[in-house]
Amino acid sequence: EREDGDRANGFDGDEDYDNSVDRSLYGAFFIFDPPVIPVYFIGEYYPSINGKMHYSENRGENPFKKGDKISGSGFGLGVGFGLALFDGKLILRKIKYDEFTLSGVKTTLPSSRFQEFEGWEASIQAGIAVDLL
Repeated sequence: EREDGDRANGFDGDEDYDNSVDRSLYGAFFIFDPPVIPVYFIGEYYPSINGKMHYSENRGENPFKKGDKISGSGFGLGVGFGLALFDGKLILRKIKYDEFTLSGVKTTLPSSRFQEFEGWEASIQAGIAVDLL
């Protein structure tokens, strides 16, 4: 995931850096599938999202180091469709991180130094159904 210096967190924004996060989303989802049309609606809720920095560029404005952790919550809304053997989905997720651990020190956000960080992400999924029996 791409992270840029954030002026609201006291960074001047002149320096870009990269972080790579291994992330797990735990939660529940529901699907509403109207009987008449080949479109269905998806709702997701993630009370627990955990991430661990897999790679972190050591730059002056980057607060993260390899092994640091972030956690939060989120939800998603989407639409899917099925046509013959093909299945496709478009899901839009809102993710909000409200806690992180930097160099072993756990911080709840917002803090005196950092604000909560949140963002939107889009997921496009496509598949083909295969009947093995």
